[in-house]
Amino acid sequence: MGRSGEIRRGAEVAWAGVGRRRVVAIVLIGMAAALAIAMAEHASAPLSAPRRTLAAVWGAILPLTGLALVGTIVPRRLEERLWGLARFGASRRRLAWGAVAVAMLLTALASVSFTAAALPVAYGGQPGLLPDLGATLVVAMVGGASYAALLCLGTTIGSRGGGRYVVLGADWWLGAGTGTLATLWPRRHLTTLAGGPPPVADLSEPVASAVVLAGLGLAAAWFAGRRLPP
Repeated sequence: MGRSGEIRRGAEVAWAGVGRRRVVAIVLIGMAAALAIAMAEHASAPLSAPRRTLAAVWGAILPLTGLALVGTIVPRRLEERLWGLARFGASRRRLAWGAVAVAMLLTALASVSFTAAALPVAYGGQPGLLPDLGATLVVAMVGGASYAALLCLGTTIGSRGGGRYVVLGADWWLGAGTGTLATLWPRRHLTTLAGGPPPVADLSEPVASAVVLAGLGLAAAWFAGRRLPP
């Protein structure tokens, strides 16, 4: 089995272990919460409802959904999830990258679905929806993938993969601020891309935050595999 074959096999094993009903339930709960937020925001402040809805969906629903979805793929440590194949000589790292890719894909799709459903409700017929929707769906996809990669990296920490809660807490706390340290967390960039202030002056352009957000996801995915034995 070549390198690409090992990555693909890791993805297949991860996908085979996904609880389909649980995934559907997680997505439906997130969707209901996103729609409820959009309706409440539009009712209270229609002009700022889109921005506030995105901030809430990306800042709360997305990371919690990512945590739940990653938990369906990696209930404990990432290495344990792949032990059955690794003991026959396959590279743990490449198997892990395949599994992480599945988690990133599922969370990205969930994030896109939440955003696509909530944003039209938040606009409520106001002009500007279509141009905004195109850009926000890309951000939603990248943000979802980045959160999944970060949480998968967390599953390599601790005897039972409890590091996922540590990194999520750090993202919640440090990513809520501004400054250089805040640039290391998806929350800060998603807040910026939802209309909030930039983390630092050098990242004042939204495209800069989008690029950094994508880079964070790729780096977290890479390190998740590198933390495992070869």
